[in-house]
Amino acid sequence: MGKLMEYSKFVLIIIFISLFIILFRHTRLRTIEKHVEPITDQTTSKHDSYFSTYLEEINKTRLLCGQLCNTSRKGTPGIFFDKITATINCKALFQNEYVDSFHGLAHAPRKIPSILLNDYTMNGLIKVHTAYFNQPYLGSTARIPIWTKSLLKEYVAQAKKGKLFGTYGISETNALRDGLQHAPGVKGGRVLVIGSEKPWVEACLLEIGAKSIVTLEYGRIKSEHEQITTMVPSEYRRTYLDNTLGLFDAVVSFSSIEHSGL
Repeated sequence: MGKLMEYSKFVLIIIFISLFIILFRHTRLRTIEKHVEPITDQTTSKHDSYFSTYLEEINKTRLLCGQLCNTSRKGTPGIFFDKITATINCKALFQNEYVDSFHGLAHAPRKIPSILLNDYTMNGLIKVHTAYFNQPYLGSTARIPIWTKSLLKEYVAQAKKGKLFGTYGISETNALRDGLQHAPGVKGGRVLVIGSEKPWVEACLLEIGAKSIVTLEYGRIKSEHEQITTMVPSEYRRTYLDNTLGLFDAVVSFSSIEHSGL
């Protein structure tokens, strides 16, 4: 009888918690809706008109990009993705300031402009799911704008113990660490990191033995660590064009390139 009572109490607690979560989410959604401007046909039309002025620049960029931007090409099967090769005119792409320009709106559009839908979805190859983020790092600072020596030291120590949470959890961090252990050019090399809100990837590279690291990020970051320098896209483009960027032994990116500019 006593066990039955305890079980009943447990079930009631679970039901109470579930109801609380449902009510909390419903209330939160209602609160968000109050602060979100409704998307109207007029708003969409306004954005389409605004972005239509970009079409000329987009088409110019597409011409410079050449084969690299032709997503309709078929590749040869690879381990994870199809392998596609392309001839790239790096100098022409880096001379194009448009590729790193800001959209110029007060807030990121809540809906993909119809005039750009094919570009965003790679001609319909990618399914669209609704989610909204307004994170204008370009021209601003990163989530952690100052990377101190003590912060990096702490991150490296956690990485060595296999307990660095990073941005996506301990298991993801350790998976990256394992991959970096087998990646050529990392140990003792000069490594480029593309996209970094906080220096967990950099900490993994330091742990493995990278000699120097350059982090490329939309938001400005000040690094106080002697082995890490940071750049925003305009600086990266400028140093490439004046031949002072130098070469890299390896390039690392985690959840950045695939949504850059979205």
